[in-house]
Amino acid sequence: MIIKKGDYTFCGEDTRPHRWALNIDGTLVQLDRLSYAEFVARTPDIDKHKSGQPTMYYVADDGGFATLYPPADKDYELVQLSN
Repeated sequence: MIIKKGDYTFCGEDTRPHRWALNIDGTLVQLDRLSYAEFVARTPDIDKHKSGQPTMYYVADDGGFATLYPPADKDYELVQLSN
């Protein structure tokens, strides 16, 4: 799945818990999966929309989507990792 520049949410094929990584030049860089409380605690209060290479995400309570931080500064390939 490709996340586009500016994206900060994504939706997987199903709602089961998964781990995600970015494919950066053939190397998988795993994203940290956080609870919503952890996510809020680790994201800065100012300039929440500054773009960069996403490093973390949390999954909505209903499992329907996930939110990345920071928002993507360019297009990235997002890869679902096997559990």
